[in-house]
Amino acid sequence: MQRRQKIGQFIELFHPDSKTLILDIGISDIEYRESDNLFEKAYPYPDRIVALGVGDLRNFKSRYPAVQVVVYDGQSFPFRDGVIDIVYLNAVIEHVGNYKIQRMFIQECFRVGKGVFVTTPNRFFPIEVHTKLPLLHYLPKKHFDRILRYIGVGWAADNYMHLLSYRQFKSLFDHDTEIEFAKNKFLGLTVTFTAARLLNRR
Repeated sequence: MQRRQKIGQFIELFHPDSKTLILDIGISDIEYRESDNLFEKAYPYPDRIVALGVGDLRNFKSRYPAVQVVVYDGQSFPFRDGVIDIVYLNAVIEHVGNYKIQRMFIQECFRVGKGVFVTTPNRFFPIEVHTKLPLLHYLPKKHFDRILRYIGVGWAADNYMHLLSYRQFKSLFDHDTEIEFAKNKFLGLTVTFTAARLLNRR
């Protein structure tokens, strides 16, 4: 599912307006592709976006001056419980660390956000979406990482990504929380997953 389609899915689910405060997690200071920071490019109310990231974000700040930028240490989010209307987490959870860290990250999203929107690629889509390599990501991670380093794609190995199956993705969320899950298709195959807690479900 392409990034613009995900933004459309987000808007259709939540119907945000000029008063809705959105936390966008996982921004990029340097844009390598047109799709980088697409939410900031496409969303009609940039002054209602809080962008959360790590490291030096001076390029992002100059490119999107209306967006409030918060830099943090990558651990607990620096916000009070429930202070954000909607947390927007698009194709980020696979990059934060292993399963234990992913689960803690999701818990932080639900702590600070009244609504939450999370997407991630399907580990079992035939093409690995970051490297564009076919089928190799079906191997155990240690073997996949070894091949990535061998063929010169070592940047995608180790903690760069921990891909999730649908079962693993669903298990990141507390079972007592009302979540809407979706499998997003491309050519009849599930390419990404979405999880959403709508604003009226808390």
